[in-house]
This record gives sequence, C-alpha cells and structure tokens, in this order.
Amino acid sequence: MRIVGNGVASVARYLRVIGSTRARPRRDFSWHVAGGPLHAATALGAALMLSGCVAAIPAVMMAGSVAAVGSSAFGVYKLVQLQTGGGEVEIRFRHPLPEGAPREAAHSLRKIAVWPASDENAYLAERLARQSALSVTSPARIRVLMADRRDLLSLKGLLDADRTELFRLACRRAAVDAVYFARTIGTGYDASTFSFDSPNTTVAFQHGLYDCAARRFRLNEIGEVKVTVGTTQDMEEIDRIANHTIAERLIEFIGA
Repeated sequence: MRIVGNGVASVARYLRVIGSTRARPRRDFSWHVAGGPLHAATALGAALMLSGCVAAIPAVMMAGSVAAVGSSAFGVYKLVQLQTGGGEVEIRFRHPLPEGAPREAAHSLRKIAVWPASDENAYLAERLARQSALSVTSPARIRVLMADRRDLLSLKGLLDADRTELFRLACRRAAVDAVYFARTIGTGYDASTFSFDSPNTTVAFQHGLYDCAARRFRLNEIGEVKVTVGTTQDMEEIDRIANHTIAERLIEFIGA
C-alpha cells in the first residue's frame, strides 16, 4: 500500500492508524510519504499521511529511562522507554556523524532556523534553544517570513534545486547561519501477528543542515524512528522524544 501525502505526519498520529489494523492477518504493510519533515508520534500514525517533522530527546531525558549507544551504521543512537502504556522509542542512524572538514565548518553555525513542516517541529526548536548555545529561529517565525511560499513549506515534490532555493531565501529573510530540515522518506509496520514480538512501526527520515554562507549542506543523513507499541500510546510523548533526540544529534554535530 503506497500513499503519497503532503509531507510526513507525526509518529503519534500514525499509531492511531496501526492500532486499527492489529487484528488483520497481514504481517506488515508500509506507507511511503514524500515531503516535509518528520514527526515522531504523529509520523507513526495517520500523520504519515498528513505531514510532519522529526526530532529527538534531551540528554537528560524527561521521565523515561534512556540508553545511549555510539552511532554506527544503522546503529541505535537513543533508546527510550515510554512512561505511558509501556513500549519504547528507538532512534537510529545509518552512519556515524561526519568528521573532518564538514564538522569543523559546522562549528561556526550558531544562528539556526528550523524549517516549518509541521507543528511538531516546535519540539525540535525548543530543545535546540534550551539545551545549547545556539540562537534558534522558530518554525512559527519562519512560517511568517515565508508566508508567500506557504504552499511549498512541506517540501513535497520539490527538486533538490527548488528546495535549496527556498532555504537560501529563508537564510536572507531570517538572517541566520543555517537552516535545518527533516522529512520522512518511508515507513513500515510490523504487526508481529505470528510471533511473540510487539507490533512496531519504523519511520525512515532524512534530515539536513544547510549552510547559508557556503550554500551547501553540512549535514545530510538518513535515520529511523522505531516505535514499539505498548498498551496505550501518549502521542505527544512520542513526538517529543523523537524531536528532542534529533536536536541532540544536531547539537553533537555542531558542537554547541
């Protein structure tokens, strides 16, 4: 089953969708969503059909127990036990963070704009602003500054050149050093119908950091958010965890 939507929905919304499919005898099915950033909770839910953005969890986790593991190829970056209803959220990245020149160049980027693909992007901006020395321009502010391009904010269907041009415009209007974006590139659901494993959903996403002065991406990588379903789901908790964790990844890369 393939659905193309206007960006990524939050993981939480997607969980509402998979909850209604548990009784079905199919082991798995997947959605592919092209467009905007990724939501953690909503993306796992109907959100994948709508739009969203991904993010991450703070170093000092809120109320959940966290296990941090060094980044490796598709390795676990952060594992968080959900407080509500059990289950867990696992954030993984395909490769370690780039070293050398790209990372060194990113150290000078201190004014960051968070691209407004969905409401969940606010979690990412909040984490960046509170837990680092960065000056963050919120998604809400960028939405206002880019009001004449509002139909393109989801990034749906844009070529790389079109997306880059949008970011260059945002750089000028917001007077920032860089623009951060995230978007879902696909999702998969495993109902675990014929096993003792818990149902789980994986949302694959791409996120990147565009350097305004250099006119190039300093960070452009693939990651995954895997949510194992518990007895109940707090969609806001899942979205917050995903967004806070990605923010932590950015802070680590930039060295803020």
